[in-house]
Amino acid sequence: MGKIIFALNEDGKTPSSWTIPQESVMAEKNDAGMKFINYYKGADTCFVEDITNKDLKPSKVPDFEFNTELNKTILEVDDTNLALLRYLKMHSWFGLRFVIYSNETEANSKLSQYEKVEKALELIKESDDIKIKAIALAILDLGYFYKTSTECLADLKSKAFNQPDLVIAEMEADDYQNKYVSALAFASGIIKNNMTNTAVVWSDNDGVIIHVAQGENGLNKLTEFLKRSTAESEVLLQEFQSRFDRSSNNKVNSSDTSSAQLKTKDDEIKALKKMLANATLPKTVEYKEEETDVTDSTPIDYSTKTVEELQKLYVDIICKELPVRYKNDKIWITKELSK
Repeated sequence: MGKIIFALNEDGKTPSSWTIPQESVMAEKNDAGMKFINYYKGADTCFVEDITNKDLKPSKVPDFEFNTELNKTILEVDDTNLALLRYLKMHSWFGLRFVIYSNETEANSKLSQYEKVEKALELIKESDDIKIKAIALAILDLGYFYKTSTECLADLKSKAFNQPDLVIAEMEADDYQNKYVSALAFASGIIKNNMTNTAVVWSDNDGVIIHVAQGENGLNKLTEFLKRSTAESEVLLQEFQSRFDRSSNNKVNSSDTSSAQLKTKDDEIKALKKMLANATLPKTVEYKEEETDVTDSTPIDYSTKTVEELQKLYVDIICKELPVRYKNDKIWITKELSK
């Protein structure tokens, strides 16, 4: 006589004993819909309406008991006890709160969990302190802005080990790239919440980027704004990129920077540009690397130029960045270039 093992299937829960409910339990009966069931020892059915012997009373299902060898709360049932096996398999909690245990099933379950942990750890893998903090801000909460990168990474890894599904879901969400860019701007010190937490502002001049209502999260609010992929959000993304570039260039131009550090920073800038390019829908503004020859004596007909060309000419001729509010204003740019 063999044994069929049923095991409690609730993560982290291994009580010394556990009981399944037997009152008002229903199951699907062929095409007749949901019908009441119970455990009748020795009967060939568990549907209450099919019990013809009215003197036959329901029997109590034995309690699940903790098994030290398996480290699980289980119920062992003789494979000849068809009535109990039938009832347990038709119970509404079967497959949800308790399952049939087997070594192969258990191994597959553990393997699946390990693979999720490995994937979550790979997703959060990062060596740059600012990017580690940005990931923590995006996945955990804004409180990690005040923690060190070591604390951020420790908590991120703890989350990956204990809740890999949550980490994977957050980082594979449709809006994660926008959330990460927003978090990177916070972590880099480019933007901040104002003193009253009523707006997200530029750190250098307190200029308002977006207003935040009481109780709202500035990071989430900014993420939602970028997610819309409007002309305004595209301009803001371009400004983020410009400031990221300037911030990186300031660091690599310091006198004590080694050639190895220069290469590392250059690689980071390229990676950041690539990430920003994928953060939203195709952009209305393009950054071009080639130089514009502004020494040509031939008068320039600005009316034939595109917005992108006018932007490039403005930077080359005026020698400063375009104001954000006028980046897509052809009339204003043309007027400034014609002075």
